[in-house]
Amino acid sequence: MSLQIKTVCKDNEERWQSFAFAHGTLYHDIAWARIIANTYALRSEYYLAEDNGETVGLLPFMRLNSGKVLSLPYLPFAGSIFLSVEDREHALALWREQLIGKRYHFMETRSVGRATENSLGYINMVVPLQADPTMAWQALRTKERNQVRHAESLGMQAKFGGQHINDFYRLYCQRMHDFGTPPHAVNWFTNILTIIPGANVLIIILNNSIIGAMFFIKHKDTIHVLYAVTKTRSNHLCPNVFMYWEIFKHACAKQCASVDLGRTTFASPNFQFKKHWGGQPTELVYNSFNLSNDSTRALLPLQEDAGKKVMSRVWRCLPDFLHRRLGPKIRKYLP
Repeated sequence: MSLQIKTVCKDNEERWQSFAFAHGTLYHDIAWARIIANTYALRSEYYLAEDNGETVGLLPFMRLNSGKVLSLPYLPFAGSIFLSVEDREHALALWREQLIGKRYHFMETRSVGRATENSLGYINMVVPLQADPTMAWQALRTKERNQVRHAESLGMQAKFGGQHINDFYRLYCQRMHDFGTPPHAVNWFTNILTIIPGANVLIIILNNSIIGAMFFIKHKDTIHVLYAVTKTRSNHLCPNVFMYWEIFKHACAKQCASVDLGRTTFASPNFQFKKHWGGQPTELVYNSFNLSNDSTRALLPLQEDAGKKVMSRVWRCLPDFLHRRLGPKIRKYLP
């Protein structure tokens, strides 16, 4: 075996993309390196693993600070991918030496694990899709079907298109303020729309008011829902149910095999909502590796962290203009 670790550059970027498309996920597309760099000025540490000139694996990471790399910030999962366990172990050993040589101390990974029925960490929910919208409709519970019918009777409408990005962003910022979370910069979304061909926006309108919005990406035969928000005072009208039904119909029209509803945690209200749509859970494995002593630590959701709760309460009290002005500056440091 003559395995080598090579920095990704213009000369071998096409090889990365070919391998990522064949063996990786949406988040292994090298476009994310440009999106993250353009939005938050982080430096990429992307490497190809090659054996006798053939690509056998990818190592997509971004430099968070002088001592840490992460795969990948701001995204639910990515992680390294390899054709075999042997290639992975050999390549990671070589790459660890390179990271130490560059004076990195920690490496964090977010990768997809196994299908699971229970987990202390994050999970990802994916709905296998019926090809026929009629069958997809019949697969819904009676409650969801009745809520969709009621929304239609009120005159709710769905509109698709990247031209609605500002409408999405306004509602997104409102909801992040409600949650006590700093929002992404608007150019996080515009960069994704510009660089990734399958990126799109869905808005839900009632009486000329936007009461729901979704930011999603079609990749291969799956639609990935990255962000979905609704107007709080309209939640009694169930615009979220109508919006998800519209994305299911859209996925059927695009001949998709599944809809990825995104990350959540077990037993949360968000998990129950996604489960009712037929979401099947897969474990997301988040680990931190100390390169100095070869130790590994699992990274779990800090839902009960007292400091986090206090900061969220403080953030909710900020005036809206400060939330939108300061939020993206802080969001950079919350990968």
